[in-house]
Amino acid sequence: MIKADILQSFSTNNTKLRDSLADYSNGIINDKFQNDLNLTTKQQSQINTKIEHDNDDNNNENNDNDHDDNISQLRKRLLKGQTNSQNSELNFDQSLQIEESKQEDILKDMFQFINSIKEGAHAFNDKLNQDSNVLKAAETGLDVTSKKLINSKKNLSKTINSLGLIDALKIFVIVILLFLLSLIIIKIFPKW
Repeated sequence: MIKADILQSFSTNNTKLRDSLADYSNGIINDKFQNDLNLTTKQQSQINTKIEHDNDDNNNENNDNDHDDNISQLRKRLLKGQTNSQNSELNFDQSLQIEESKQEDILKDMFQFINSIKEGAHAFNDKLNQDSNVLKAAETGLDVTSKKLINSKKNLSKTINSLGLIDALKIFVIVILLFLLSLIIIKIFPKW
């Protein structure tokens, strides 16, 4: 029942995870079956040993007087055997119930753990999608910026190539005149 819940809760394409979960749940079911089988064989062997023990006691009875005593002892043993077999059946049922409850608890814990892993994977996937969107926006921004830089470089190279020798001399003279003007202003207007 829980195995089906676990396998149905995963709507992923991760077959490796599904296969490992199926193997794990099959292992738990096989362990449960093996425990049941072991308990059954143990109980059967106890019953067989009691029967053999009682048969040995019956073969050893020789006297009629002893026969009455042995019959009463046999009745007591049989009554004890019935109560012991009832107790062993109760113990067997109780041990089965305990094992089943342990396995159910393990399966429930595993189911909760798998759900938390699944939720974490979904949250991680959402974060990756958000980061992917941010990266796409940054990529388009970089493309636009690189295009503008290429256009600016072309315009600057055209401007530099269009300047001639006369234009360069004009700029040089203007820079020297501005330097001399700043020196004159400093000399005329000393510290206020």
